[in-house]
Amino acid sequence: MGEFSRLTGVFFEPGKAFKDIGERPRWLVPLLLTIAVSLVVVIAFTQHVGWEQMVRQQIGQSARASQMTPQQIERGIALWSRWGMLIGIAGALLGTPTTYLIIAAALLGIVAGLMSVPLKFKQVFAVICYAKLPLIFSGILTILVMFLKDPAQFNLQNPLVFNAGAFMDPDSSSKFLYSLASSLD
Repeated sequence: MGEFSRLTGVFFEPGKAFKDIGERPRWLVPLLLTIAVSLVVVIAFTQHVGWEQMVRQQIGQSARASQMTPQQIERGIALWSRWGMLIGIAGALLGTPTTYLIIAAALLGIVAGLMSVPLKFKQVFAVICYAKLPLIFSGILTILVMFLKDPAQFNLQNPLVFNAGAFMDPDSSSKFLYSLASSLD
């Protein structure tokens, strides 16, 4: 299969696409696509909503905020507002491939080590990169919601209403329970 056929095949013919990926593992294109969409989300968030808004939301939900003076809160907001975009870009550029490498190594350990399946790391890594392609749609929907919603109401940690956390009040719910429910997309 060609690269375009693989990319579309992951969604429309997954059996055929993943068989081809296993036979000829290439991972660069899906990894770059995922990183590119992540970077667009970070840049759009920086320009439309702003990191100061997110930091203020986080501090407002933090239990430690009540122990901080207003000056400490403002210093924290100023600091994290300056570094937010850089951390977001680093997360997209370095965090995405690092996460995929860790997942691939863990899966290879399970499949090859425990189940004695003869796989190579490159095969598993390629499968992970293609399996994560739906994140592109999540990124596009995040950008769409970001521009449709009032920036003051947008929450980057839970941008889409596709999880149980969207139906919980983050202020009155258990922080652990809210975080767990928000992570189940």
